Amino acid sequence: MSTKMKFKCTSCQYIFEHDAYQKECFCPKCGNTSERCAEEEQFIVCSECGTEIPNGATSCPTCGCPISATKNRHCHECGAELADCVHVCPQCGCPVVPAAPIAVSPIPPVSITQTTSPIEVEEQELSLPPRSRALYWFIGGIVLVLLVSFGIFYYTTDYFKDKTTTLESIVGTSQQVVIDGVNLRLRYAPSPDAETYKWADGTNRHPEKGERFPYLGDIGDFYKIDYKGLVLYVSKQHTHLE
Repeated sequence: MSTKMKFKCTSCQYIFEHDAYQKECFCPKCGNTSERCAEEEQFIVCSECGTEIPNGATSCPTCGCPISATKNRHCHECGAELADCVHVCPQCGCPVVPAAPIAVSPIPPVSITQTTSPIEVEEQELSLPPRSRALYWFIGGIVLVLLVSFGIFYYTTDYFKDKTTTLESIVGTSQQVVIDGVNLRLRYAPSPDAETYKWADGTNRHPEKGERFPYLGDIGDFYKIDYKGLVLYVSKQHTHLE
């Protein structure tokens, strides 16, 4: 371990410590030539601001710099040990790059309960990739088709159910209209002037005497009957109910 002595810069009057075997060295502040101080001037000074430090003190009373500022830094040119506050190597005069401080990024606080507003949800939906949006549209289309199909099935089922109920009520009627006379006409409405039911060749259909038809009700002078699924009307004259 080499002996250290105090050196004083001839230009900026900065006092610093360096190897005792040299008579001159470079000032670590301004880079100019520095000379050794006299023996009677040997005292402890701050390597940062040059303030004289009292005996027993561990740091500079002016700038707060610790007395032992060396942290195993060495000159990249000559290998001399350097204090952390010097900017020029006192051994060879080479500029010294100060050590970069380690930046410590603060840790953001973690929220225990985080809620997402409807606006953020909508922005997230709008920011979905095209493939995800297409998948959502495809699934939505399938659901829509299923709903429409179910509605159509439900409606048609109720329609045929009503028709079946009506037919069953017609067939299950206990009363029947019995034809007593001849040349009676079956009409589409309960009126003498209503259009009559005809055969396929266009001739009028006259029910035969004794023929029976399911009774559906009566309106005025006419019975309402079921003729092979058709609702027709026949005059109450020459007919009766059983």
